Amino acid sequence: MPIFVQALKESWKGLIAWAVALIAIMTLYLSFYSTMDAGEGMQIFIDQLPSTMVAAFGFGDIGTGAGWAHSTFFGLLGLFVLAAVCVAWGARAIAGDEENGMLELTLAHRVSRSQVYLERLGALVVRLAVLGLVVAGCLMLLDGPNELGLDFANIAPQVLAWAGVGLLCGTLALAVGAITGRRNHAVTAGAGVVVAAYLLNALGNVSADNDWMHLVSPVSWAYQNRPLLNGWDWQGLALLYGISALFVAAGWLVFTRRDVTA
Repeated sequence: MPIFVQALKESWKGLIAWAVALIAIMTLYLSFYSTMDAGEGMQIFIDQLPSTMVAAFGFGDIGTGAGWAHSTFFGLLGLFVLAAVCVAWGARAIAGDEENGMLELTLAHRVSRSQVYLERLGALVVRLAVLGLVVAGCLMLLDGPNELGLDFANIAPQVLAWAGVGLLCGTLALAVGAITGRRNHAVTAGAGVVVAAYLLNALGNVSADNDWMHLVSPVSWAYQNRPLLNGWDWQGLALLYGISALFVAAGWLVFTRRDVTA
């Protein structure tokens, strides 16, 4: 698997940087919880905000450790950082190499398009898995010092839901890049889906009339059941990973058939 290994070798420094960034963000956010009387101070503040704002941003249970971790890290900056890095990886995997001429050179060495596509996908998945393990481990380490009181059994479903959103964005960017050969198209698609998903989830939380928005929002698929509080949501995970698989298949079908020199 030379392409898979090479992709990991080329990106290990960036992977470490992103892991450190996620650790720093999580540490910063979670460290505030223990300074607010186990979240009671923040809950009092949240109770004074407009109910629509609280619902939109999912701050209703922020007075608990699990609610705080979900709302501040997994539901905000941690989510957008993960989406950004996955979109960057997905857009670079095929479209990036095609634009700089490296893809034609790679294919000239009797490497099939399927091998290039699937091994680059494998590298993306492995890097995402590493970030997921880092975040899960960091969450467990920070639980005691910050008095979060988390149920460790719920960390896996939370991290898998979070990673599922990242995978969906990354595979969409990969597929669009493989279909169009344009990196900017891939980035636009991957970034657009996470922004749209976040807005749909927020608007869906505001009013019962907007409940249909949860049905089409990947953020809702991941978080509507609050996995860090309530555990596994198999339907949401199936949607996230199933749609990601469809993106992968669509990108592969077109990439193996189109003219990459066009």
